[in-house]
Amino acid sequence: MSISTEIPDSSQAINASTQCIKDGDIERGLQMLEEVVKAFPRESEGFRELASVLVSLGEFQKAILALKQATLLCPKDMNLYKQLGYAHYHVKEYSAAAASYRTSISLSPKDLDSRRSLAEIYRMQERFPESLEQINEGLVLAPEDVGLWEGKAVICEHLDEKALAMSALKRAKALRNKQAARPRLGSVNVEVTTFCNFSCAGCLRTVMVEQGTWRNRHLSVEEFQKVVEGMPHTEGLLVWGVGEPSLHPNLPDIIKMASLSKKFSRIVLTSDISARDIHYYIKLFNFGLSHLVVSVDTLDQGLANQIRKGTKVDNLESRLRTLLQSCPGRVDIRTVVSRKNIMDLSNLFDRLDRLGVLRVNLQPYADLGNPDGCLTWEELAWVSSQVPKLAPRFTNLTLVMGEFLPSPAICTRPWRDPYVTADGHLTPCCRLTDSREFSFGNILESSFKEVYDSPEARNWRENFLEESPAICDSCQMHISRKAPTSMPQRKDIPMLQGGS
Repeated sequence: MSISTEIPDSSQAINASTQCIKDGDIERGLQMLEEVVKAFPRESEGFRELASVLVSLGEFQKAILALKQATLLCPKDMNLYKQLGYAHYHVKEYSAAAASYRTSISLSPKDLDSRRSLAEIYRMQERFPESLEQINEGLVLAPEDVGLWEGKAVICEHLDEKALAMSALKRAKALRNKQAARPRLGSVNVEVTTFCNFSCAGCLRTVMVEQGTWRNRHLSVEEFQKVVEGMPHTEGLLVWGVGEPSLHPNLPDIIKMASLSKKFSRIVLTSDISARDIHYYIKLFNFGLSHLVVSVDTLDQGLANQIRKGTKVDNLESRLRTLLQSCPGRVDIRTVVSRKNIMDLSNLFDRLDRLGVLRVNLQPYADLGNPDGCLTWEELAWVSSQVPKLAPRFTNLTLVMGEFLPSPAICTRPWRDPYVTADGHLTPCCRLTDSREFSFGNILESSFKEVYDSPEARNWRENFLEESPAICDSCQMHISRKAPTSMPQRKDIPMLQGGS
């Protein structure tokens, strides 16, 4: 029986197909959407939804066909052209991508994302004057956009406009420092538990367990409610910490409570997705979860036994595949790069690329008591230079580099991204998770606002503008503000496979 006779209109048919995808049956959901567009060829929503699913699966050519049909039905919908440009970009059809973004801009001249994307495509095509034109138009719309100023500096370098490049860099630096000095809250990290099912090399918990000084604790639902009630509206709630959040017995209730508070534009969970049945994680989206970030440092079992003890690689890979099928566009990867997995990166990217469309956020290993995994200066520079060269090989992946090299900018985390420990202490950032080492105060005893805006906290941040304190040692944002100390040298680093 066809969908068109089972379900009387296109909206119900689309809802049924998307629910099927959410339930994990991606093949059946996709088949239903294909039936929808056949049954309702003059309605754009079916083609739009079909294209969205195809993009999430990395089926960009098929998505392009669906989006082209949708634009014929809705020629004034700028979002369709943005999506079409994105799909063309991923199959390296840059001229077609540029044309789609130009149409999007013609329909909505103030759309900054389209201008930013078009500028990047022109840069890749070495059409530098046109790239600069789009960046300048973007700066009219967003004159304090640091990324645009940095992009302008790069393009001006290509155009041999040294003075303009230097001026743009100075403007970008000034804006970063200005943003750092603004006491404006962005996202808040909340550690809901310190229990964990893994023993990761270098993790503070692993180090302290071996020392016999670690204490497991859950932040209770009542305590979490007090934390949320005292918080202002923020860009996001990041449910993440030293422990594995899904070991909290009431995590669904916590996410639902945060969602119902209407205080967070997004709710993001970071997890190893191994502590519960995979459907547990999928159902968290029904409670209000916006995004799931999965910690994956390797998909090689032998290596996993060394750096993330407890990982079952085959199980992890299977779970990731199910997540991507059930929750397209809502799953990212977080990878910590250490001396142990640095040479495995290309293999990891290759296996992730086969799973589907993913954003992979790369972070350097930090010394939290076990310096063996720390990258040398050469290795940090090497990763920063080689990963971007490797990226074009993996069409389904967006590789995002963290703070691998020292930056002259002032770290904004103490203002924008503070951290709440499982026992209620507020600390400057997610790297400072031991309240015995530092705390602004306890928000279970006073409100979040009282602790965050206390004279002690404000004074600490004012001093931070001048100099990073010793507790920030080993952080790249800290190192950049003082003369680098000597580090072990390693000169025999080979190229990543596929690098140049």
